[in-house]
Parts: sequence; structure tokens; C-alpha cells
Amino acid sequence: MAITYMFGPEINGAQRWVRAGPFSFQSSELLKLALPIFLANFLFDKKLPIQSKEILITLIIIFCAFLIVARQPDLGTGLIVALSGLFVLFLSGLSWSFIGGSFVLLVISSPFQRQRIATFFNPESDPFGASWNIIQSKIAIGSGGLFGKGFGEGSQTQLNFLPETETDFIFSVIGEEFGFVGVLLLLSIYLFILLRCFYLALSARDRFCRLVIGGISLTFAANLIINL
Repeated sequence: MAITYMFGPEINGAQRWVRAGPFSFQSSELLKLALPIFLANFLFDKKLPIQSKEILITLIIIFCAFLIVARQPDLGTGLIVALSGLFVLFLSGLSWSFIGGSFVLLVISSPFQRQRIATFFNPESDPFGASWNIIQSKIAIGSGGLFGKGFGEGSQTQLNFLPETETDFIFSVIGEEFGFVGVLLLLSIYLFILLRCFYLALSARDRFCRLVIGGISLTFAANLIINL
């Protein structure tokens, strides 16, 4: 993350990427994996229920990780990073209500995130402004019908009504080009992966493995749900 701040190129007003020759990667993606492993190593041998001191130390670490990503700025990924740490806390014995409350506090701390949530629940509020992308994505998914328009044949995609078709709106592209059947197949694959991960977490040989597998699996599930 420090290398990103020092040497990362600025793209659209944000420093999120590290370039290594012909390759580039987003360092915060590594943090999604590193933070759960680090916290699992810190918490796996602690007595249950987890003590206030360990909770406080863990929350400070999570907040620092969130802050360093959010200041890139990349608040969305920062929230996922925070969730990855909070999931490990939950698996260590903390309640869902605490996890949910902490996440809500992080979300409502940003006007940009509050606007995104408001747009999600009422996309018609600003159809040519903040709501434009979500309306176009719904048109794309709906127009795919049962079997889709065919690979590379989606009008919303090919005519650039959807931004970031290879990343942020990839699900809308799949819905338009492969239809309900394609989407159902995709979600079935994701469900199989998640069920397999949760099985591995439950059958892990020790608490450290359960925390790592469970934390990363829940983070993967959160990524999936949020992006869908």
C-alpha cells in the first residue's frame, strides 16, 4: 500500500494501481487476503469469548486498513477490506449486530456512499445524473430475456450505454448477452464455490484454518453480493 502511494500512477484522480513492467495490479486486492490471515493469526489462540482488549486492538487494525484504502480514494474497496476483518472477528465469537453496526457506521460516514444507496433504492430520482448507470444496467439485464442476445450482440454494451463493462457492470453484460439462463448458470457456479468453501471452513483441522478459510470465503461472498 505504501508503494502505491509513493510510486503508483494517478488515474482519474486516484492512486490505486502498482505497475511492475508490463503488469499492473491493485494493491488493495492483496489487502483483502492479507488482513483476514493476519487477524486470524492474532486471534486463533485467544480465549472465547473474545476479550475487550483483543476486540479493540483488532478494530484499530481494521480501521487503519480501511483508512489507507479509502484515502486512495477507493471507499468501496475500503469497505470490503473492513468487512474482511470484521468477518474474522465474527468467526472469533463477536455478534452479527456488532459487525452490522460497525459496517453501517463506515458506510454512512461518506456522502458519496449515502448517495449510492439512495440511488439504489430510488433509481428514478435522477435518471440523467447519479441514477443513469443503474437504470442502463437494469435495461441491459431485462433486455436479455431468457436466453440473451448472444455473445458480443448486446446493444447496451456495444453502444457504450454501460461504463466499465469488463469490471463494474460485467454482470449486466452477462445478463444482456446470455439471458436468464446464463445468469442462473453463473450464480450456480458461485454458489457451488461458496458452499465448498464453507464446508472446508467447517471441516478445518484447527481454529486458525477455520478463521482464514471462513473469513476469506465470507469476503468473497460479500464481494459477490455487493457487485451483483
